[in-house]
Amino acid sequence: MDYHVTLKELHDQPAAVVHGEVGVEEIGPFVNEAFGKVMASLASAGFSPAGPPFARYDMHDSRFAVDAGFPCMHRHVDGGEVRMTHLPAGLAATTLHVGSYSDVSSAYTALQQWMRDNDYEPAGAPWETYLDGPDAEKPRTLITWPCEKAS
Repeated sequence: MDYHVTLKELHDQPAAVVHGEVGVEEIGPFVNEAFGKVMASLASAGFSPAGPPFARYDMHDSRFAVDAGFPCMHRHVDGGEVRMTHLPAGLAATTLHVGSYSDVSSAYTALQQWMRDNDYEPAGAPWETYLDGPDAEKPRTLITWPCEKAS
């Protein structure tokens, strides 16, 4: 798949998430459960998500630190495992992956290559925004990777 990479200036976005440390085979079940917990917490507070669900990944050894949830317009949600965080302001390289979640690594490779070719480097953990549900024939996943000019 050919990927079109766009450099964007992002604004700080509050988000409600569930955090976990999982192995690669646990990502799908963890993310699905986290989305349900965040939605329940937002609903019980009378809030709605401010956008589609996302999951931010940071690899540590052979496990992933994952924040999975929804952007929201509120800076406080009290919900057990649900905690507040934010998606950071600043520059980010983005690309759209269309197709199976199992093939999304090719989008990350394209973003890494774009950063190298354009003299940028990662400036934080990337996240995936899920624009379609998992039942879509070809789900769309927006990959956002904070970056900065290489020094």
